Amino acid sequence: MANNKVIAVVFMFIVVVAAQQVQNAVAEDKQDPSFKERFKACYNECHRKCTSKGSSSTYCEVKCDASCGASEAAAKLGINLGD
Repeated sequence: MANNKVIAVVFMFIVVVAAQQVQNAVAEDKQDPSFKERFKACYNECHRKCTSKGSSSTYCEVKCDASCGASEAAAKLGINLGD
């Protein structure tokens, strides 16, 4: 019985921490309205280049989403990815 309570407390702690992280991420995006424009420009250029090389649209969508998302996260953290 005590183990169930400990597990419940740990689970609630994880939920609260996750909710706080989501709230912080939303607040950061609201502070930087140009995020969508920069991401869209990066994504469109990447997708255009990828599909022109003959890759499928689905593959390019996943590749460009990951690449542009990583670039944006690195820029926010001040990390140089060497692109």
